[in-house]
Amino acid sequence: MTLTTTVSAAADLTFESHVRPILKAHCFQCHGEAGERQGGLDLRLRRFIAAGGESGPAFVENNPSESYLLDRVRSGEMPPGDDKQLSQADIQTLEDWIRSGAKTAREEPQEIGDGPLFTEEERHYWAFQPVQRPPIPKLSDASRVRTPIDAFLLSEMQNDDRFADDADRFRLVRRAWFDLVGLPPTPEAVAAFINDQSPDAWERMVNQLLASPAYGERWGRHWLDVVGYADSEGYTDEDRVRSHAFRYRDYVIRAFNSDKPFDEFIREQLAGDEMVPLPHKNMTPDAIEKLTATGFLRMAPDGTASPGIDQSVARNQVIADTMQIVGASLLGLTVNCAQCHDHRYDPIPQADYYRLRAIFEPGLDWKSWRTPPARQISLYTDADIELARKIEAEAVLVEQERQKKADGYITRTLEEELLLVPEENREALRTAYRTAAKDRNDEQQALLKEYPSVASISVGSLYLYDRRRDERARKLDTDRVVKEKQFVAETLQRELGKVRAEQRADVGTALNTAADKRNDAQKALLAEYPGVLVAVTTLSQFNPEAAAELQRDLDTAKELRSSKAAVDLQSYADRAADIRSTKPDEGFLRILTEVAGNVPGTFVFYRGDHEQPKDKVLPGDLSILGAGQAIAENDPSLPGTGRRLAFARHLTSGQHPLVARVIVNRIWMHHFGQGLVDSPGDFGVLGQRPTHPELLDWLASEFVSNGWSVKYLHRLIMTSTAYRQSSVRSSSVSKSPSPTADSQPSLYSTYPVRRLESEVIRDAVLAVTGQLNSKLYGEPVPVMEDGVGRVVLGKENLDGERKPTKTIDLAGEEFRRSVYVQVRRSRTLSMFETFDAPTMSPNCDRRSFSTVTPQSLLMMNSDFAIEHSNRLAQRVINEAGGDVALQVAFTWQLTYAETPSEEELAEATDFVYSQRSQIAAADTKLKPEDAEREALSVFCQALLSSSRFLYVD
Repeated sequence: MTLTTTVSAAADLTFESHVRPILKAHCFQCHGEAGERQGGLDLRLRRFIAAGGESGPAFVENNPSESYLLDRVRSGEMPPGDDKQLSQADIQTLEDWIRSGAKTAREEPQEIGDGPLFTEEERHYWAFQPVQRPPIPKLSDASRVRTPIDAFLLSEMQNDDRFADDADRFRLVRRAWFDLVGLPPTPEAVAAFINDQSPDAWERMVNQLLASPAYGERWGRHWLDVVGYADSEGYTDEDRVRSHAFRYRDYVIRAFNSDKPFDEFIREQLAGDEMVPLPHKNMTPDAIEKLTATGFLRMAPDGTASPGIDQSVARNQVIADTMQIVGASLLGLTVNCAQCHDHRYDPIPQADYYRLRAIFEPGLDWKSWRTPPARQISLYTDADIELARKIEAEAVLVEQERQKKADGYITRTLEEELLLVPEENREALRTAYRTAAKDRNDEQQALLKEYPSVASISVGSLYLYDRRRDERARKLDTDRVVKEKQFVAETLQRELGKVRAEQRADVGTALNTAADKRNDAQKALLAEYPGVLVAVTTLSQFNPEAAAELQRDLDTAKELRSSKAAVDLQSYADRAADIRSTKPDEGFLRILTEVAGNVPGTFVFYRGDHEQPKDKVLPGDLSILGAGQAIAENDPSLPGTGRRLAFARHLTSGQHPLVARVIVNRIWMHHFGQGLVDSPGDFGVLGQRPTHPELLDWLASEFVSNGWSVKYLHRLIMTSTAYRQSSVRSSSVSKSPSPTADSQPSLYSTYPVRRLESEVIRDAVLAVTGQLNSKLYGEPVPVMEDGVGRVVLGKENLDGERKPTKTIDLAGEEFRRSVYVQVRRSRTLSMFETFDAPTMSPNCDRRSFSTVTPQSLLMMNSDFAIEHSNRLAQRVINEAGGDVALQVAFTWQLTYAETPSEEELAEATDFVYSQRSQIAAADTKLKPEDAEREALSVFCQALLSSSRFLYVD
């Protein structure tokens, strides 16, 4: 990183402004910081450098060639390491400074010790100065000034630039809808705004959108990026799911929808638990809300509940990531860069980092750590607990009944299996089985090993014995058929033996004659000897013993089939489960709290190593901000130490130089695509300087003086000419024939064209297809890997080889807004990843926007694009009818929020007819209505994948 700034001449170079930042970034760690004086050299002051170290003076004034410091730097010997070498520009700055007399800006302090030394340049850095409300610029031409924002922007424009003409109403309504609610406007909303000629039509539409529940979903998502919201822990490959994190997400959405004052929003997130008295039971909705808010401090990756990790490292990483999130989201500084040493670029000493850490350490005590499950608290009330207890008692009674039945089935199965064992072994085997495993002697163990069918009897294995009972029943059925024939034949022979010898031939003839052909004599003869007509159905009359045996076999088979142990026991388990399902849902909160009475000390870790604690520090804000930054160590009147609440009040006092600036800058960024400070998470030296510092301060002051209302800020920004102007420069603005850096259009002389975020693209597609499920809040829509490794929406349903099996119906949840899609750190929805979803490591203070081939391929070939193109086509057919021109116009209105021109309508209609012809010719068996729908689907896909749909201007 080159720190050199352009100066008019080498004579203007000073140690404080130009040389010290270079040495601080590359050299202080070994030569001056925290008492380090390698080679006896201290580089923190000009006179220390002149005095030098063990090798003598480090420079010779006005003589770079004789300066030891410059020689070592040029040779690459210092600083050590290829990745730490100074740039050529920085080396040139050192050389020019020495040649020009090695000047300082002012007299240096006589003593500085080992503590932090802040230069006047650092103390006067713009971001650390109090917010000053500047006067609104007065312009000679204020014709385009609608709000003070316009005056500030116009006053800074160069080359006679001015705002572009106002955008047309079609673009304005689409811009406002995507900006505020993240959805495309409906045709009805577009028509209403176009036809509303009242002077406050725009303001009323903005207010309507701000009142929509979809507003909180849209703007809540912005904040969730900054805080690193995720539904999984990360840190390890296990990436455990956070089952209850969604309540913090819902809190954020509700806060934006209700326009909760942002100062209150900050205080609740930093210290909501310190506003709620103990114990956390039977809580009011307000108490639950405040506790839920502290989920802000539980968003950092936390793998401490996973096995096989170094707990000390993991715990301290959670704290470090939390500090990074707090620093980026509220302070707009990379305070995390001071964890191991003084910040290389910003005036943040390492001790300050640990002073900030001390504010949070009572809740994140790494030596008395609580894993994520141990930190969550139940939302059960006493009434819920009592009701759940009664329901559980009822379920336990069913389980006790089940256990009695199970004991009976075990006994039955044991006795049945013993019948298959030699009689002389039965009693010993019965005793061995009934003896507890730990008490069995060697003989009993050997006996059970010899008869595994007995040894294996258990409640869990009864289903196997049920199968054996089925087999026995089937065998009884087979044997019974054989017995029936045998018993009937034996009985017939016996009955024939009762016939007199002279009648036997006639009886035989009668038996061989069909019943309906027999004469009266034959019928009379057989009536005299009814036993010769014996059959299975009449066997009991002539052979009751045989009939009884058959009946026993039949009953036994029936009993074997009807009494299925596993099925019967499962019915009891199902009953118990059904009873338990009536319990009140026990929700949990993922929050941060402190353990009462635990006030851990915080120590500066040498080089950031937790195993090398050094000086103890007290809680406090950054030293560079001056007096008043100390935080009370313990407030006995509060449930915790009160450190976080004191810090939160300090930040939201309206006097802190960073917080309001950081927040208004983020809001501005989401309206214009870039912030007034184009590094929203870094207001420090390596970040960007404000393009319009006075506007930034005026907005910060206005924000605070209007109750920290975000919706007020939206109205202020969106009613400005800067926001309402076109994305195309006005034709009346002169254009230089050969543009130079000085002749480029001024910032905000047009509205910036922006691509939609990944989630908004998906939501927009769902909206225009009519599939969007507008359900608010609740558990996240799950994600899973499909058969080819893509991450899609769905509940995981794997077979024994962990391969996806039957799809589980999500009952319409798959069409919910993207803010409700589960955020798994290891499983980003494939569609989101393609369109630059944020990476939560640990958070995302600004999204990137790429234009890459996979995005086009996804909109051309993916199941998502094809499926929703078909759905859009079907919606258009259902609502616009069969006329192609009407279909085209309606599709245009849905996707682009405007009516096509005559030329666009004609070309699009011709395209659809052309597609119909090609599709019909390619498949002659296709029904005409199917060809028409497919052709319209191709047209729909073309519109959904167009830049006009994916971008807002």
